Amino acid sequence: MTSSHRRAGTLLTLTAAGALALTGVTSASAAPPASSSPSSPSSSSSASSSIAASTTAATWTLEPSDQEVCSRPDTGPHNFYFLAPVTGSTTEIIELELHNLPPNVTSKGGAIHPDELNDNGEFNGFVHVAIGPTPAGEYDIELVASDGTDTQSSPARISIRSDC
Repeated sequence: MTSSHRRAGTLLTLTAAGALALTGVTSASAAPPASSSPSSPSSSSSASSSIAASTTAATWTLEPSDQEVCSRPDTGPHNFYFLAPVTGSTTEIIELELHNLPPNVTSKGGAIHPDELNDNGEFNGFVHVAIGPTPAGEYDIELVASDGTDTQSSPARISIRSDC
């Protein structure tokens, strides 16, 4: 990757992070915990996990990020991005997905390529989510990262309410 591509990538990351702050992506640490459903993670202490069948430990880590996106009911679609902070190194593309999405919410996912992570050992991947008209509520979702061998996850939340 050329230095101009790296500078452009850094500028894009900073611009996107600023845009996220303006579009409703916030830390969920101040929000009260939503009730856990059988399909959602029960606590942040179990946020990261590896596939049991894996024979080697991952050389990368999806760092906990405790994120929340807020959108109003009966509007949309609105496009947002969750950040997927990964540290370490990899030889494979790390695919990023969102699981347990509520009704009328879709995701195009995202990816972290080896040269992006290996350049300095940390990289914020972007995971797209489009929120259409959705019933009001707090929805616990899961941010999942996988290189095809190891899979790790972190909890996240989508809040649908009129006071975003």
